[in-house]
Amino acid sequence: MPKGRAGGIRTGLFIRDYLLGRETRWERSAYKGGGWEAVGPSREEEFPASMHRSLCGKIIEENERRPASQRRRGPVYSSFYRYLKRLEQFGLVERTGREEPIEGTPAGLLRLRNHEHPGIVEGVRVYYRLTASGRTEPPNEAFLNPIAVWYSRGYG
Repeated sequence: MPKGRAGGIRTGLFIRDYLLGRETRWERSAYKGGGWEAVGPSREEEFPASMHRSLCGKIIEENERRPASQRRRGPVYSSFYRYLKRLEQFGLVERTGREEPIEGTPAGLLRLRNHEHPGIVEGVRVYYRLTASGRTEPPNEAFLNPIAVWYSRGYG
């Protein structure tokens, strides 16, 4: 399996496993200077920023077992969000219809251009879940390489 920027963790398979409840939710520690901590099992519906934080936490956990020269970085949020949107276009994930206001959102954050922080629309969290076709075994090829599937279907 090719190693991408996430060091062997396939982003699409992580999203799938996360939404199947097979992954661990990660959050930043509340303590100053704290690292990442596991806070429980993943959920079957979640908003993109939480999934992204959990992916980064998993990568950091794996990096602790690697020599410094072999450590990997996780995807930036905008890349992760584009990946999720591509899976939505393939019909593998969908919006649940659940939206929550982001409490305490600084006014400056709401003025950011959409391409800098996609998925943040006027301080509302949008939740996603797997569709029936996203839950099939073995996983759809688009979870492994959505760009290749995109071009093979003639969208590119």
